[in-house]
Amino acid sequence: MRCLRMTVRNRIKELVDGMSKTRYQFWKETKLAQNTAYRLYDDPDYIPGPTVMDKICKTYLGVQPGDFIVYIPDDELPATVTGSDSPKELEQRKEPDVHDYPRETKRTRSFITIVSGVPESA
Repeated sequence: MRCLRMTVRNRIKELVDGMSKTRYQFWKETKLAQNTAYRLYDDPDYIPGPTVMDKICKTYLGVQPGDFIVYIPDDELPATVTGSDSPKELEQRKEPDVHDYPRETKRTRSFITIVSGVPESA
């Protein structure tokens, strides 16, 4: 038995490369956050929200969301699990879980000022 999954992917890298631009130029031209622009370019599984899609379409006139977001049917995805797989094979194929990586923590300091009331002169 095959475990099927459907997915939607972004094709920003293909779009940007097709325009002979770098991911740096894509970032600067779209005025997206750098992390967002670079992640879109590097990670086809990252799907942008409506605001990001709007910025991309406004920056590159004539580009529609369907030009850089595609649906890939289940039968076109690589098989991930078959009925004949042993538990050892399944473990080797297991995608990394976010909890498998060491956690980096960043300590920040914050403060809250509590105001007991608003002065009447305000």
